[in-house]
Amino acid sequence: MDTTDMREEMNARLASSDATVKQQLVQQRMETNSEFQLVRLDFAQLRSEFAQLRSEFSQVRADFTAMDERIERRFAQFESRIIRWVIGTWIAAIVLIVTLMTFALNNATQKQTAPPPPALPTVIVVPLG
Repeated sequence: MDTTDMREEMNARLASSDATVKQQLVQQRMETNSEFQLVRLDFAQLRSEFAQLRSEFSQVRADFTAMDERIERRFAQFESRIIRWVIGTWIAAIVLIVTLMTFALNNATQKQTAPPPPALPTVIVVPLG
């Protein structure tokens, strides 16, 4: 075997190896691309699910805001009712205390009664005649 034959055989083997490597690289790229496509689809699905979750959370947040406003209104109503009851109770207590004090002071001492007026002199009228 001379050197040219060896060179040609080596070139043929290299070309064959080169073609095999290129074919394997192409196949690997295709597999990688298909896997990336699957990953991209999964990410797209996750994005849509996250968008749906965000909208649901926004709805929940709006519901909580509305509920908070209703609770604030009810507390304000409750507060005004309590204030009215406290003021009414204080007024009733003051009136009761004044009434009891007046009753107690009026009946605590025996009232001095004025002496009866002196008896009028007895006048006898005799008819003339």
